[in-house]
Amino acid sequence: MQYHRGGDREAMWWAGAQDQQGNGWTARLSPNTPMHVVQAFATALAHPDPLMRPRGRVPLSARVRPGSASVTPSQLSAWQQARITPARAATWARDSARRTRPRTTARPHAPYGGVRAHR
Repeated sequence: MQYHRGGDREAMWWAGAQDQQGNGWTARLSPNTPMHVVQAFATALAHPDPLMRPRGRVPLSARVRPGSASVTPSQLSAWQQARITPARAATWARDSARRTRPRTTARPHAPYGGVRAHR
């Protein structure tokens, strides 16, 4: 991942990859992207575990050596849960910390006689 400032001075995070045939992907995260999303993306990108892909969907490369593994549906589900559960827990922890922080600004009030939505 790289941090860039464009010609118009707008900042962004950038990541990308390309194989020898020119196939690839890029990701651009704007200044409006929440930092926890940038962090989660970078963490997932740097994760050392191999990425499971369907047979025949791995680009040809001298650097990538695809292997084959037989995986049962229950093994695949367990593998997915092992990655999803910590991410979900971190999100819930972060969101609950936000909800427990005291308000620093007053809530807006409806004008006299106006309708106010209730939660």
